Amino acid sequence: MNPNEARNASEGSTLNNRLTLSLDEVAQQLGVSVGFLRLEIGRGKIRATRLGRRVLIRSEEVSRYLTEETR
Repeated sequence: MNPNEARNASEGSTLNNRLTLSLDEVAQQLGVSVGFLRLEIGRGKIRATRLGRRVLIRSEEVSRYLTEETR
């Protein structure tokens, strides 16, 4: 296994190791609705970026949210 494969394997929980994910992708990954994600964004629990009409969430933010919500 080369170094890139090892790094990618250790990052496992991100969807295809992309930097950002759409609301639909995050909702599917977490097993929640898009509406719930919008509520969490509005509450300030999940940081998101608007790019035109799209709302994107960084993969790292999904991991941070899961870590904090499971404490």
